[in-house]
Amino acid sequence: MKYIKYCNILNLDIYKNKVEKKDVDEILDWTNERFVKSFAKLYCLALIAKGYTHGYDIMKYINHQYGLKISTGSIYKVLQWLENKEYIKGSWEYKEGKPSRRSYIVTKKGVNAIKAAGERLMILVNGLSN
Repeated sequence: MKYIKYCNILNLDIYKNKVEKKDVDEILDWTNERFVKSFAKLYCLALIAKGYTHGYDIMKYINHQYGLKISTGSIYKVLQWLENKEYIKGSWEYKEGKPSRRSYIVTKKGVNAIKAAGERLMILVNGLSN
């Protein structure tokens, strides 16, 4: 299904061009890895906006969605950078009997960054399918 969906998005005639499923899967796996790593800051920001408010939740989502294992250190460096630049705001959660953990929300500056980056990325993606 993923194969057909992406062939349609890219306007590929899978029969005329003889696009192999393994070739599409290979490029999609590479694209997923490069996208997540190259756009880690933006991706974390967008995930926080969608409700993934803890670093661990973000790591689990990326692993489940893309099969990528991102280190705890990498995620928390990105979150620290986003917080220092005021794209997100963090606060500590304390629950009895559980370890404390940091929860994040997106600031107005972060929302504006997501919108601007999303518009820019759509321009780039549309350039791929034309």
